[in-house]
Amino acid sequence: MKLSVALSLAFAALSRAGTVVWDGSFDPFKTSDDFATWSWSNRVGTYQYVTLSTSTEGMMECVPHYVTDLPKLTPYTRSGPPSDYLALSSSYKNPAITRESKGLKLSLSPNATWNSQMERTELIPEGTANLGTGTLYYHFSVKRSNTNAPNSVLEHQVMFFESHFTELKYGVGSNPTDLQWFVSGMSKWSTPFTADTWFNFAYEIDFSGNTVGLWASTGGAGLTKVVANVATTAYTDSHDFHVGVLRIVNQPGIEDWYFSGVYIE
Repeated sequence: MKLSVALSLAFAALSRAGTVVWDGSFDPFKTSDDFATWSWSNRVGTYQYVTLSTSTEGMMECVPHYVTDLPKLTPYTRSGPPSDYLALSSSYKNPAITRESKGLKLSLSPNATWNSQMERTELIPEGTANLGTGTLYYHFSVKRSNTNAPNSVLEHQVMFFESHFTELKYGVGSNPTDLQWFVSGMSKWSTPFTADTWFNFAYEIDFSGNTVGLWASTGGAGLTKVVANVATTAYTDSHDFHVGVLRIVNQPGIEDWYFSGVYIE
């Protein structure tokens, strides 16, 4: 079974084994400004990036945190260049992943807020592939450090779909320092979110059967299935998977999150 990452993915069977249907590698972007080449009239590249603030274009709200497909007339504010929220470097990637040369540092900032109550920075897949059919594996790695560390007192929603049928959360429940996996609003799995450790995940989503399971590992270890598929309402329009973080409460200061190895097969 040929796979496109150096991680030894211990899948028993994949309906699309080794076939990448959307590649979220950050290698095509030389600097954070390159994300801004995308627009509604010039839908280039692999990520959607919206640059207008508190305004509409067609039937879609142009939001400051590089997200589309959200309700109209929700107040957004934003200031600062892309480099305030996005940074690229070889030091920001999981070193076990060889399919890309750099990762992404994604920052939450008081300068990018939604509804005057939440801070968020996210990217959305661009392209024509159907990302909501059959059984697909949504891969990514995430890390934090002790510098600009996420605040475990506040709820964070991480790598989620617009309907939140599955997502990671941090800063919730009786163990707020754990990184937790949620399905339909219920916690199904958790692990301590230790600093400077890469946490690797794959959401195994059966869109036809309306189930989702979780594969996980750390560092360069192979993924293993840690939660069997459970029932949910699995849906995406192929442009509502949020690569990034939404934090429920605003506060001063910056939080940094690191992402690597983003792709769908």
